[in-house]
Formats: sequence, structure tokens, C-alpha cells
Amino acid sequence: MSASPEAFPGERQRLITERLIVHGRVIAADLAAEFNVSEHSIRRDLGALASAGMCKRVYGGAISHASDGPITARIEHEPGRKRSRGVAAAGLISAGQHVFIDGGSTNLAIAQAIDPQMTLTVTTNAPLLAVELMKLPQVEVILLGGRLRPVAGSTYGFTTIQQLAHFNFDLSFLGACALDAVKGVTAFDMDVAEFKRAVGRWR
Repeated sequence: MSASPEAFPGERQRLITERLIVHGRVIAADLAAEFNVSEHSIRRDLGALASAGMCKRVYGGAISHASDGPITARIEHEPGRKRSRGVAAAGLISAGQHVFIDGGSTNLAIAQAIDPQMTLTVTTNAPLLAVELMKLPQVEVILLGGRLRPVAGSTYGFTTIQQLAHFNFDLSFLGACALDAVKGVTAFDMDVAEFKRAVGRWR
């Protein structure tokens, strides 16, 4: 649904809520451009929605409570869509590659879709994903250490990034908070963003 530049705060908040339901997250700068208002106005809207329990404010925008739940809960959200994406992504992997798979409920579906007979090395920063990969007899699994973020179910931080320097990946699957045609993959958390940037450096 297209937004009117003249939308009043109440109307903007309704439209923002719709986007949160569909996409799970919103970026303040994108909303400001779409609605032709200042980012300050959008931050006020997001603050009002957060106070009403409709979302959680994060750096640069907001996320729905469904997107912010623990990894174990997010696995159950839209499993069919995640399964189809996992199959499509796994189809890009070739035997003999060294693949990095980031944490996340959708990326877990990639691990579940890998051909059990394919010989691979997979590095991940997600313990749940590593456990899934252990079921594949031809896959060597490397689990990155570091500070574990319980909600994300993944490790991040200096130690995790330092370990990346030892690897070169043929293919990387990164989780993303948003995707911009110019800026690329974005994240709401600085530590998470730095980790994803490091994966790109060592690919």
C-alpha cells in the first residue's frame, strides 16, 4: 500500500504498524523518505507505537515483538516460507566448498536443506545451526566462539571476528535486518553489523 506524503501522525502510525506486521522491522530513514517527513517525526511515531506495545525501538528504527523473540520462538514463525528459502539457498552450494552460514531462524532452514551426501565445510557462529549440521555425515562443522547473544542464538564480538581471519569462504549466507540497493546489508546493532562486515572481508 502506498503512503500519502500528507499522512497525519495517526495514519502514519497505522501504515508503520502494517509494515511491522509484514516485514517484522522498519528503518526510520526509509520511513522519513517515504512519508516526506523528518526522521524526528518518525522517531516520535515509533516511540508512540513502542509505548503502546506495538513494537520495540532499536537503533535506526523498530522491530516487531515477533522478530525480537528468542531464536527458539522465531523458528516457529512462518516455517513454510523459511523452508522454501532454505531450499533455494542450499541449491547455491556446491560440493567441496567452505561455506559460512550466519545465525538466524531462516538460515537454520538452509542447514536443514543441505544434501546429506554433499561434502562440505561449514563455519557458523550459531550453536543451534551447528547442531543441525552435525546430522550431515559429510559436513565438517566449525563453530566460532565468542559472546553468545541468547535472543539471536549467535556469537558476536571481538573474539568471534578475530577467528574469521583464519578462514576464506567460497560462499556466505548472512542474516540481515534490512537490505538497501546502495548501502547493502544493514543491522540494528553495531556489534552485529561489525561482525557481518568482517565476514565480507574474509570471504
